[in-house]
Amino acid sequence: MTPTSRSSSLIFWIATSLMLSACSENKNDESATPSIPTPSAPALSLGFGIKQLKFNWTAAEDTSHYQLLQNPDGVSGFTQAGGNLTTTGTTLAIAAHRHDWANARYVVRACNSAGCTSSNEVNTAVSPNRLTAVIPAADVASAGTAQVRVFNPAPGGGTSNVLTFTVVAPAGATVSR
Repeated sequence: MTPTSRSSSLIFWIATSLMLSACSENKNDESATPSIPTPSAPALSLGFGIKQLKFNWTAAEDTSHYQLLQNPDGVSGFTQAGGNLTTTGTTLAIAAHRHDWANARYVVRACNSAGCTSSNEVNTAVSPNRLTAVIPAADVASAGTAQVRVFNPAPGGGTSNVLTFTVVAPAGATVSR
């Protein structure tokens, strides 16, 4: 190696080192891209429709999208139901007779490039002593009585006793049969 090529190599090495150090993180550089905080946690609520669950949640700050997660039996873990969402509500179609009403759990996650934050967990069970049902308007359009029977699949399931309930006409309404 000649003295000229040696000095050229040294100059190249110094220039490269200076360029690399200029590219390193500089915490005092105000032109650096600010970090994005993870989104705030949304508040999730659950409603019921005919063969569907209706989810609504509060808008979370710094969010690019939401993910609805379900744990269908309460033990298998949460997985995403559907794709990413940009609204603060969605519905999930269910097979009512196959849905594990007592154990299914749901959360929604607010996400951005920094990560995701989960909401509160909701479930479809009201209590072990109470049943919630969605009854179509046509079934309660006329005053009278109706009978309800519940079937729970095995293990330990079966058909319940019949419960009769009364449909009352609204005040001032004329009922004809």
